[in-house]
Amino acid sequence: MSFQAVLTTIGLGKIAIALGGGASVSITELAIGDADTVPLAALTALGNEVWRDTINSIEIVSGHPEQVRIEGVVPVADGGWWMREAAAFDAAGDMILIARIPDSYKPDPAVDGAGITAYIRLVAELANIAEAFTLTVDSTSVMATRQHVEEASVGSLIFAWSHFA
Repeated sequence: MSFQAVLTTIGLGKIAIALGGGASVSITELAIGDADTVPLAALTALGNEVWRDTINSIEIVSGHPEQVRIEGVVPVADGGWWMREAAAFDAAGDMILIARIPDSYKPDPAVDGAGITAYIRLVAELANIAEAFTLTVDSTSVMATRQHVEEASVGSLIFAWSHFA
């Protein structure tokens, strides 16, 4: 199975409206699922959602104005399931982007005796896409990215997985 991210039909429609002068797309949540879902534009939900929380960050990819990077962090305390699919949702609860990600087990420290912080990165790509997104994040839930930590020489993240479209 190939690992890919796909903008949904709903997402593409909202982006088209935003580019036409309508309301921008405000990505607010990242969800993880454990199903072997093939990302298709027609989908509106993950195959089997196991976790959802606010995004960690959203930004235009440096040097690639056609790409928007959406990042999320699954805390150490959450787990006990496989991560196989991921999706980004807007403020209205609509799935904008869905991705098939490499199978990774997210242990539950209480059950498995160990835990990891999972760092998920999804990239949406489309000409002029950055103009359609509201690039704001809830600062109460933000964690430092690996790049920021390395540049600040503070430390490193425990686990990171990235997927680029």
